[in-house]
Amino acid sequence: MGAKWSKLTVNCMSQGVAGILGIPDWEITQNPRVLELCISLGKECLQVGTELGYRTEPIFGMNAEEFLGSNDEVLKRTLLTLLSHIGKKARNSVLQDHLKGRRSEVDFLNGLVARKALEVGFPTPLNQGITSISKEIEKGSLKPNPDNLEMLEGLIRSMGF
Repeated sequence: MGAKWSKLTVNCMSQGVAGILGIPDWEITQNPRVLELCISLGKECLQVGTELGYRTEPIFGMNAEEFLGSNDEVLKRTLLTLLSHIGKKARNSVLQDHLKGRRSEVDFLNGLVARKALEVGFPTPLNQGITSISKEIEKGSLKPNPDNLEMLEGLIRSMGF
């Protein structure tokens, strides 16, 4: 389960964010504000996994010592490593679903983290926020767009981050 949670963590850091902003994953690396949000999402995920008793496992060619540190720099390096293997124009599955008006897998990514966090009594406002905003896109009341960054940043501020 540790390896699965590690992969979930990396997916939670980018999939929903790119889907909400309507950008390819690679563009996450180009905006320090977005990258900071992604790292904060990863920290929430790792904490929930730890609370659940999962041992973080190395992934994407990073050894255990590199990934197990789970500080901001390690999460950033992990995300950058993953995104460096993806083409600059590639759209992740969440973004594709949002653009096609389909239900996305955010419920099984950030939404899963938020639900598991409730089991252990750990707050995950950012993962909950990503899930909620994605639901608005699925309902059609919001469109994937880079302008949604203001909404994401408002979420971060309201949560005290």
